[in-house]
Amino acid sequence: MNNNDQFINKLGGYTNIQRVLKTEQHLIFSLYHVPIELQDRVKNYLGEHWCHIPRTEIDLSKQQLNDLGDKISENFHYRVEDVCEPVHSKYRPLWHISPPQGLINDPNGFVYFNEQYHLFYQWNPFYCDHSVKAWAHLTSYDLINWYWHPLALAPSHYYDSHGVYSGHAIVHDEKLWLFYTGNTRIGELRHRQTTQCVAVSDDGIHFNKLGPVVDDLPPGATANCRDPKIVKTNHGWEMYLGIQTDTQPLQARLGRYVSKDLLSWKFDTFIGQELGNFGYMWECPDWFIQQGQTRCIIGPQGIDGAYPEITSPHHNRIFTVTGSKEQPTLSQEQTLDHGFDFYAPQTLALPDGRRVMIAWMGVPDEIDQASAEDGWMHQLTCVRELEWQGEHLYQHPLKSLENLRQTLNQLVLDERPTPLDSLQFELQVELQIGQTIELRYGQYKVEFMYQEETKELVFDRSKTIMGEADTIRRLALNGQPIHLRIFSDTSSLEVFINHGQFVMSGRIFVNESHVCLCTLGGTCKAQYWPLLAAHSPFNVSAP
Repeated sequence: MNNNDQFINKLGGYTNIQRVLKTEQHLIFSLYHVPIELQDRVKNYLGEHWCHIPRTEIDLSKQQLNDLGDKISENFHYRVEDVCEPVHSKYRPLWHISPPQGLINDPNGFVYFNEQYHLFYQWNPFYCDHSVKAWAHLTSYDLINWYWHPLALAPSHYYDSHGVYSGHAIVHDEKLWLFYTGNTRIGELRHRQTTQCVAVSDDGIHFNKLGPVVDDLPPGATANCRDPKIVKTNHGWEMYLGIQTDTQPLQARLGRYVSKDLLSWKFDTFIGQELGNFGYMWECPDWFIQQGQTRCIIGPQGIDGAYPEITSPHHNRIFTVTGSKEQPTLSQEQTLDHGFDFYAPQTLALPDGRRVMIAWMGVPDEIDQASAEDGWMHQLTCVRELEWQGEHLYQHPLKSLENLRQTLNQLVLDERPTPLDSLQFELQVELQIGQTIELRYGQYKVEFMYQEETKELVFDRSKTIMGEADTIRRLALNGQPIHLRIFSDTSSLEVFINHGQFVMSGRIFVNESHVCLCTLGGTCKAQYWPLLAAHSPFNVSAP
């Protein structure tokens, strides 16, 4: 037995090591249990047992650290096996992606590889909070029915032990490459360290971590530097990162890196100076070309909402990219979703050229939803097709979603409640100015009010089970009749307005299993389709 093996045994063996960190002076180990012989060397803080070992006493090579990380990853995968089965919940969606247990947030690595769509997502398998970040993995042939695969990436190595944060995927040399941000937090003050990392797979299922490919921060940036988006160019590759400057006040930018081989990266430029103080952080950038025009998506944090009812600092925006190749500029700002719950979208160009998008139907800091009592939280949006009409973005539910439709029902709605036979449905209705459509769930209700005084469509969920989240959203319109296409899935609503000109999304929690419709201010004709369940995106074998 060599010295390193003896040292690992002294720590209680590989299965006792929760995470490993590296500084210039120390190797730092988080232990599940404290061995008796180490009790005088362990510090307890932040709910973990930490053992700081000077590197003069024991040092591990990069390969040895990676081998240790692989062992921690094996242990993490073993623990995850116990939480892959979905818990029962009356709030569970039947055709959206939700986690079996724990918390889902950002979609990651949305890509087409080996004739399948691959989608990963940020997952805390163990708790309904953001304390753990791994990458869950699903595949699909139609973007409707999703199939579970083993966990793709675990927070296991010295460069990502506090979180395998968000990123994107590319296909290169017949391999699937996952780029992500490795997050570590050092000491009681949780000093943040971030690196941009890569993992590669030949089969699209099993991934080999290559480690950090960008381990330095851009000049003048804080450690809030994350969420790499990789773009192929005529001269190589570009990486776009959400960046926070170290100025006062803190400001958000994009940082661009360039590479010839995907492994060696050089900082190139900052993007977004023309927006001035547009928030303190931009998360989850996406950068793509559609219909000959470059577009950029960001999640700006810390900007003002359009209405006083918007209290969340977390927003979504898409920009048109103009300027020069050397110094792009962002202009023609648009909001992607005007509802409550939409963040961190990722887009994908389909083999037929269409571009689609999926997002987290939630926002950061929201951890008190009703489903948490059942042991899970949040879901993703439906997949949406993006279309540009002039310079305005339209979003449409994926056409193949119509395959879930059951028998069409023609309805005439008025003040009398019209019962529906499902919480999974599609409803199409036209509202006149001054009319309101209500979705009544026993003592609970959701209202869409087309207000005559302000010419605004108001989405009101105040009469549902709410934690501390916002309850009102407004959308300014022109007073003309509006077409609503409403998709319901147990505890969520996605509303496409005027054939996709605008979208409003929100989670809806009620303790009822039935819903009725009614309208105020006059009758409305409506079309209603109950929707079938999609394939369960949980722990079953892929076809």
